[in-house]
Amino acid sequence: MVIRIMFVFLLLGLFVNPAVSDTVKGTGVELLRDCKVVVNSMEDKSKFNLEKDLNSYLNCVGYLSGVIDILGLYGPASREVGCHSPSAFICLPTKGISVGQAVRIVIKYLEETPEELHRVKRVLVHNALRKAFPCDKVIQ
Repeated sequence: MVIRIMFVFLLLGLFVNPAVSDTVKGTGVELLRDCKVVVNSMEDKSKFNLEKDLNSYLNCVGYLSGVIDILGLYGPASREVGCHSPSAFICLPTKGISVGQAVRIVIKYLEETPEELHRVKRVLVHNALRKAFPCDKVIQ
């Protein structure tokens, strides 16, 4: 029960905390641009230009690594207690996912929903991962 309450407060803090609101730079436009650099470098290392691409690479990989770490910490708790809303929670596979997989999931989502690119990246990443890894055990 305590874990469930902590998880709900964590999610609420991510979406309503004014200190972390839209003042944090980064919309879907920047996230898509930065993460495409990562995929391009994974597919062909010769395409990576250290001076030009490093900042974009680190922005994407660093951001998604943090998201995956947090979900890895709280994800097992949400699977054990079940989810109260199938649209609110993300249930990563038990073994987790790689940053490369997360990058590809996010890019796919952003390219499929260009009307959402103006939104802040935390919402878009949440939506992309929720679509890819929805919780199937729902508490009524």
